[in-house]
Amino acid sequence: MGAWAVALATERVGSLQGVPVLVLGVAYRADVREDAFSSAFRLRDELKASGARVYGHDPYFPGEHLESMGFEPYDLASPAQARVAILQAGHAAYRDFDPGKIPGLELFVDGRNALDRATFDRAGIAYVGIGR
Repeated sequence: MGAWAVALATERVGSLQGVPVLVLGVAYRADVREDAFSSAFRLRDELKASGARVYGHDPYFPGEHLESMGFEPYDLASPAQARVAILQAGHAAYRDFDPGKIPGLELFVDGRNALDRATFDRAGIAYVGIGR
């Protein structure tokens, strides 16, 4: 998903150089506290190679752990600007995700087809679900 998501984001928002991108869910699958073999690492690497500023959020990992994995920790309670957000692990905690709370969000890539497109349409945010 890494290279595909980066190509899609670049096509939709332009160069990712310096662009804040949020990766939601660093765990290797939904609702587990395990990051071994997670595709989030390949996604992180592809985003960084494109020049993006990569934030990470995962309800199962504290900020220090995310930082040690090469992500800038992201606090959904105190959100920073992000032009692109990518759902990598479909944790239950993200089911009620409110895209309007992320300042500057233009594109949401649902890598797990876990969220309702209508929520993003109502917020005026482009939504792409992998496989949809």
